[in-house]
Amino acid sequence: MSYILNGIYLASFGFTPGRQANSNLALSGFLDMPARLGKTFHDWGDEHGVEPYVTASQIRFGGRDLQLIGWITGTDKQDCYLKSESLVSFVKSFTGLVPLVTQWGTYQVKINSVPIEYLADKGLAVTINMREPVVDITGSLPASDNDDYGIDNISFSALGGFLTEFKGQRRGMPEVKSEQFTAWQKEGYQITKTQAAKIEFGILVQADTYAAFKTKITSLYALFSKSGTRLMNVKEDAIREFFVTEGFRLTTVYKNQLKYLGVVTVTAIQVNNDFYYLTDNSGNFITDNSLNKIIIR
Repeated sequence: MSYILNGIYLASFGFTPGRQANSNLALSGFLDMPARLGKTFHDWGDEHGVEPYVTASQIRFGGRDLQLIGWITGTDKQDCYLKSESLVSFVKSFTGLVPLVTQWGTYQVKINSVPIEYLADKGLAVTINMREPVVDITGSLPASDNDDYGIDNISFSALGGFLTEFKGQRRGMPEVKSEQFTAWQKEGYQITKTQAAKIEFGILVQADTYAAFKTKITSLYALFSKSGTRLMNVKEDAIREFFVTEGFRLTTVYKNQLKYLGVVTVTAIQVNNDFYYLTDNSGNFITDNSLNKIIIR
């Protein structure tokens, strides 16, 4: 598998792709969903949880980190050293974003660092840490299939595969918010509201081709970047309303001759029941002209 950075094959520096942890690919991050920019919620100190900022105009996204790992091999220690110095000099010459061409697509990146570690006289471990500041997160939502379990009436099967884990602050009470008081000669205290609960879940995505696999990932871009909050229904659990501010990561990615698969890991902020959305008698959300759900308190 070839990797081309700013028009030059990395193999010309003696680079051989390696494997990321929990993956058989050398490149990671290239399908991650970036985090949102700016203020994503407001914390009213006298209310439980937070108020989500999820109107269309409030949702903007930043970049994502990519990482390529591998080895530089040579005839001896001196040959490896010269090749690594050549690679570092090449990277230092960049004056802007450069294209990284891979089997999975082309990404406009800047290089953040290139740590190199000694392995043996004929081999060096190389990590190329990159940032893609502008990310295309366009995608299309799967059709709603009104399954009992899923997100926004879209089943986990339609979203890619199945739910692999569901954890976080699902039960009990989250920590309380910080106390604001002044005490003299004794310990003071203040009874405060609770912080917003966070939930974590993983969705396994699998497909027979890379094109189909990427389509399923981009459908999750569309789902979690959509204005408003999401509703998730999991077997033997409460229906939970949440929103996503940190995007998601593919924590496991594998490719073989038969299938592509990956686990999308999401950390979400649960919306506290102190916030409600206006609905009609059938339970359908009522929205404004921009399709934003209307919050009532």
